[in-house]
Amino acid sequence: MKTNPTPQARKVKFMTSTEMIMWFSKETTSTKFATFNYQLGQHSEIFISPICQGHERYDFGRHPTQKPEKIIKEILLYLSNPNDSILDPFCGSGSTLSASKKLNRNFIGIEINPNYFNIATSKLNSIPLPLNF
Repeated sequence: MKTNPTPQARKVKFMTSTEMIMWFSKETTSTKFATFNYQLGQHSEIFISPICQGHERYDFGRHPTQKPEKIIKEILLYLSNPNDSILDPFCGSGSTLSASKKLNRNFIGIEINPNYFNIATSKLNSIPLPLNF
């Protein structure tokens, strides 16, 4: 849930303050491929954060639906382990890839828009490799 959703231009309906995030993993009957780091504690299905602003939004360029890296990091901590592979098929400005790199996850990003690809590449190049790889 967004704590500060973007105002509606016409002000004739409720503001959108939620977005869906989908998570997929290999289908298996074994827990070998499924990760849920329950030792991090219980978590609601709802993650709350303001929309991206400040340096997170403007340092590398703008994307209309940029996701807060804080939320992506929380999700990755629960649903993956270091050195796991993360796929973002619509990576936009690269928030998921950036969070993956910072948490020592392997990542693959796909983006059709060259402008957003360049934003994501710049963001990733500015992040040093983790010291514990």
